[in-house]
Amino acid sequence: MPTPTNRSVRDARRESLITDQLLTRASRDPDYQAEANALRGLARALASSDDAMLDLLAREAARLCNAGSAGISVLESPAGRPASFRWAALAGHCVPLLNTYRPFDDSVCGITLELGRPELFRAPQQYFSSIELIEPPVVEALLVPIPVKNGPWGAIWVMSHDSSALFDAEDLRLLTSLADFTGAAMEVARLKEIAEQRAAESEAAQAAIRDVERHKDAFIATLSHELRSPLAPVSAALQTLRRLAPGPAAAQPLDIATRQLARLQRLIGDLFDASRLRSGKVSVTLARCLLGDIVKDAVTAVTPMVDIRRHRLLVVAPEAPVYVIADAVRLTQVLENVLSNAAKYSPEGSRIQLEVSLEREAGQMLGPRASIVRLTVSDTGYGIPVADLPGVFDMYAQAGAHVRREGGLGIGLALVKYLVEAHRGTVSIRNNEQVPGTTVSILLPIVADEPDEPGQLDASRKRVTPCRIMLVDDDVDTVEALAALLALEAHIVQTSTTAHEALEKFSEFAPDVALIDLHMPQVDGFALMRALRGVSNSMNTIFVAVTGSVSTDEHDASLDAGFDYHLPKPVDFDELTRVLDKQCGSDLSQGNQGRHDCSV
Repeated sequence: MPTPTNRSVRDARRESLITDQLLTRASRDPDYQAEANALRGLARALASSDDAMLDLLAREAARLCNAGSAGISVLESPAGRPASFRWAALAGHCVPLLNTYRPFDDSVCGITLELGRPELFRAPQQYFSSIELIEPPVVEALLVPIPVKNGPWGAIWVMSHDSSALFDAEDLRLLTSLADFTGAAMEVARLKEIAEQRAAESEAAQAAIRDVERHKDAFIATLSHELRSPLAPVSAALQTLRRLAPGPAAAQPLDIATRQLARLQRLIGDLFDASRLRSGKVSVTLARCLLGDIVKDAVTAVTPMVDIRRHRLLVVAPEAPVYVIADAVRLTQVLENVLSNAAKYSPEGSRIQLEVSLEREAGQMLGPRASIVRLTVSDTGYGIPVADLPGVFDMYAQAGAHVRREGGLGIGLALVKYLVEAHRGTVSIRNNEQVPGTTVSILLPIVADEPDEPGQLDASRKRVTPCRIMLVDDDVDTVEALAALLALEAHIVQTSTTAHEALEKFSEFAPDVALIDLHMPQVDGFALMRALRGVSNSMNTIFVAVTGSVSTDEHDASLDAGFDYHLPKPVDFDELTRVLDKQCGSDLSQGNQGRHDCSV
């Protein structure tokens, strides 16, 4: 058999192609029922796999057309190799040749796809060496291109090895129907593959984003810890200086340092809250508390900023005690954020008003069954550009030039919205109509029934009974500064800068309260806590975890490890005083209970 040339191809087209005879031959009657049954079977096979569908397709083509052989030829063009056809599915005599290849230029499939229509070949082995090994010899071959959207994909074909079994127009119709089904199935498979690939790429991108977020959150947690730790001795030292130098000469510089330290602490807190907001880890713990205490604490927190800017802050609130079911810490944080914004983004000497009212339902004033607290903060400040109002509660939103000039991280209002909604409330903000400025309205369905003993939260604050306190922290400045401050309150203090040293001194000192830094090198606070719980007299000690990290996970882990309280650095002296009071037995006011991140 001579090697095919361009001339042999031309000869094949001239001498082998007999497609016109399909129109002149007698044709059997169509068997639509057999065709429908075949297509249903192919649809079921398609649901399992492409290979199963192609295998069944070849067998059905051979059966429907009474062919000795049938198959599916797939056009493949590997890089660096000439285009060729792979016999991807076969039935009948050709089965041993499964997954073998035929060159495009030396195949009946190549001619069929080149002409772009069904073709019937007579004695094709005489012209195409690529099929000369087929036995028995091929009498006729009928091929139909498989139509797909993005160009020729291959062909479906049947071969007769018997001169008495020639193909007719019905065979062409059946084979065309099977080719159309195959094309549609391959297009669906292609689109499915593209969709799965894009889904995989999207998932990979989402996973990469999540990974970046996790690394960023871990970095922020580390940064928070590293920034809070050096603030602790600074805060304690400032409070000590204020007690040692109560005169007016030191008051102004101490006030400046205290305000700037508070500002830095707030920025660090906001930064960490942003990380926790994204992961939904900002917790809200509901308990009965006095609304008046929450308002008082928030106003006290913003008073230094209000005073330095010479604002006038008016508070309108019910005179009678109002009990609410809320997270006092978080609700104080909400009010403090809103009032701070009002003070920060108003020109000096502006008027700020906080109005607290009770309603039965939104818009209905106080009645016998009030359940809703309305907090309204209005100011005569710069206002918010109308275009920025829709996104004012978004994370990192910075609305207007005044906001950007005054600084901040753009986290406060996002946190406000999150915490208000965690209390099942709503918050809105609008520009005032008659005068410059904005009004923030917060609705909270948190009003509780009055307790059995009115005034039980109103005990007056008294001095704490002196305690024996052990301070354990690897930072020398931190323990020395806090020890000096506690000594001014007549407490007896023992300091240690390593877990090993603390363990040695513990039994002899027998502390009432032990403050332990969680993140010490070599042996951390968790390991020390486990060791101390085995000491005989530790049952009489309250253990307080102290850490620069304020994550909910670490808070919970410290309590699980056996700590009684968890306090963030720098330790708030009022919060520590409340802990000491519980252990040492004074009647310190519980009115501000809950203004700290500690729990029994």
